[in-house]
Amino acid sequence: MKPSQFLVPRGRSLPSRILSTIALLAAAGVTGGYAQTTSGSIAGGVVDQQQSAVPGAAVHIKDAAKGFSQSAVTDREGRFVFPQLSPGTYTLDIEGKGFKRMERTNLELVANDKLALGSITLEVGAVTDTVTVTGRLTLDYGMRFYWIQPQFDEALQTSNFLPDQFSKADAPRLYRPVCVGNSAPCSGTSRRAADPSALVAGFVPTAANTIDGAYIGRIVPNTGKLLNGILQAGNGIEKGLYRNRGIHFAPRIGFAYDLKGDQSIVVRGGGGMFYDRPQGNVVFDLLTNPPTTLSPTYFFGQMQTLNTGQVLLAPPALLAYDHEGKSPTSYAFNLGVQLKLPMDSVLDVYYVGTLGAHLLQRRNINAPAYGAAYQAANQDPTLAANSTGANALPVDFLRPYQGFGNQQRSLPAVQRLGVHCAGSGKRGTGIGTQLPVPLADQQLGRVDGEGIPL
Repeated sequence: MKPSQFLVPRGRSLPSRILSTIALLAAAGVTGGYAQTTSGSIAGGVVDQQQSAVPGAAVHIKDAAKGFSQSAVTDREGRFVFPQLSPGTYTLDIEGKGFKRMERTNLELVANDKLALGSITLEVGAVTDTVTVTGRLTLDYGMRFYWIQPQFDEALQTSNFLPDQFSKADAPRLYRPVCVGNSAPCSGTSRRAADPSALVAGFVPTAANTIDGAYIGRIVPNTGKLLNGILQAGNGIEKGLYRNRGIHFAPRIGFAYDLKGDQSIVVRGGGGMFYDRPQGNVVFDLLTNPPTTLSPTYFFGQMQTLNTGQVLLAPPALLAYDHEGKSPTSYAFNLGVQLKLPMDSVLDVYYVGTLGAHLLQRRNINAPAYGAAYQAANQDPTLAANSTGANALPVDFLRPYQGFGNQQRSLPAVQRLGVHCAGSGKRGTGIGTQLPVPLADQQLGRVDGEGIPL
């Protein structure tokens, strides 16, 4: 038998066999050309708030309706891609160490679509970690970082009063009450105002060497320093008028513990530290202080005859801010027990509490001392003696910072453990329960060696 008999079937020539093979391949090619592709893809990039790439971020995508999920990690340039996705509605979840978790929902992917999400920005957040100590105990701990910069007026018109910069020697003199001819008590036109520097032995008040009694308590011109203890923004003090406290550290921790190992009783607890920035109004209000704002009082005249000889300043009221600039701080904590009940229900009993420290409050630091109006040295010599304090000198003579009126100073209160002063902070605690709540098919926690989720 010839070799060709093994290669070519009987009754068919070699060329016809080749042609039939080519026809078969061509038919297969035609079939492939008409195949339909329905999958699509979702891609994007992850950046921080400075638009720098965030490599190594965990990206998760899921289609809850289909029970589908997939994960990826961003590359060196912060990029990610999910190819070969079926059409559907997806949720994208991104987590990066040191950043807040970000979620994008309702991402509609249609057949053959290449959905480009562009750059997705992550915000700086807490650095956290979860540690499974045992199959029954899970710890979740982390650290959040705050950078709270002081607010300030760009024009630097605001000013602050610092008590340690005040000097009694630089305090202006105030016109004191006297009686014409030293005939006390007196009233009406006989009650006059005199410069205290003139009140020496042998001085006899007259209408010529005194001024009208309406000026009692006013500042004697050209005495003392009007800005005694006052510093204007950017001039010997920070632009924000208080210290920049820099980076704030806020630790927090949580735990969950399965008491019996069968998810029937779970103890959960946690606590954390939180900061808030001071409200802007306490800084903006400092615009009303000298030297930017002065409020003189004009007596006995008309605007067209206004002159400096008829206008005397009263001690100006001030608004001040504590220079230490401590940030309002709160501490939150909780401890609870979850008890599994029959009929797929759970009972929650928990204790929650909060403590506040350095919460801003306003105090008048230039108020007279208690009982000052009853002291003999503070009685008005032009009025009849009175034991009720009603005839004491005007209040501006009794203030610790003479030359100024009320000083409403915003300062952080300090709350000590076990002590709660009115207005100094806040402390709240509570006990709560939740009676039977359907659990459906859920459990209080896992016992598969992966710990109990918080």
